[in-house]
Amino acid sequence: MINIASSTAVPGRTNNNNGYMMEGRKDETFLMATSWVDYDYLDTYGMTLASGRSFSESFTTDNHACIINESSVKNFSITDLEKTRILRPGESGPEPISIIGVVRNFNFESLRNPIQPYMLLLQTEDNYWGYITVKLSATNYSATINEIEKIWKDYSANSPLQYYFLDADFEEMYSQEKQNAKMAVIFAVLAIFIASLGLFGLTSYTVEQRTKEIGVRKAMGSSITGIYIEISKEIIILVSISAIIAWPIIYFYAGRWLENFYYRINLGVFSFVAGLTIALGIAVITISYRVLKAARVNPAQSLKYE
Repeated sequence: MINIASSTAVPGRTNNNNGYMMEGRKDETFLMATSWVDYDYLDTYGMTLASGRSFSESFTTDNHACIINESSVKNFSITDLEKTRILRPGESGPEPISIIGVVRNFNFESLRNPIQPYMLLLQTEDNYWGYITVKLSATNYSATINEIEKIWKDYSANSPLQYYFLDADFEEMYSQEKQNAKMAVIFAVLAIFIASLGLFGLTSYTVEQRTKEIGVRKAMGSSITGIYIEISKEIIILVSISAIIAWPIIYFYAGRWLENFYYRINLGVFSFVAGLTIALGIAVITISYRVLKAARVNPAQSLKYE
């Protein structure tokens, strides 16, 4: 076991969204995802601070302090952390809490969503509920889990230990996208195979129709390379035209799908040019054998072809 932490929320799972105010900004309210954490939370998750410090047992005032993320600073136009105090609801009215640090942005929801303002508060006796995160080493984690279960039984009223692996939880979150990606690859391979068969058939038909022309060109001193270029350029032009016609369709449907994700790639010119290059490469490989075979035939045999 490397580290352990307690919190009311973990990345990837439903979080609390609470409303707050700020001193000097009475007409504004601020919605922030909120999690109550212990002193080891940031270290356990490997989170880094952009400024300030983490919670520390050396500071008794940390019970009335918070750590916010970079999105909070940006979205709420916070310029001076030391002078800014957030007001949270309390039993006797709004309770001011100071900002002691800013944690770098981390995705606590799906990548489909932008990183929203987030607040970390120190756990107290009133909110020791939620999750216990255990960071395990890659070796002997099964034995470690067994030991954790033994300790759990000693302190729980025969309640079963319910646990899951965070990486597996993230995998499940994007399972639909992975399944779609696999299906896309399968259909792409099938489409390439069918298209290659069609290209090969078209090339064979073209060669059959131009057999005598090939013989005449060879008899007149044309090289194999010249004949190859002459025959293949027509097919290359057709492949290029079909790819260019497909570009607007790809741009529309791919763009619509990417709109589901806040963090996404941009469909630039390079992507389409790279796709055209790959398509032309596949086309050249497909037709080369048939064209070169025809170009190497003795012109005397080609001229006798009926």
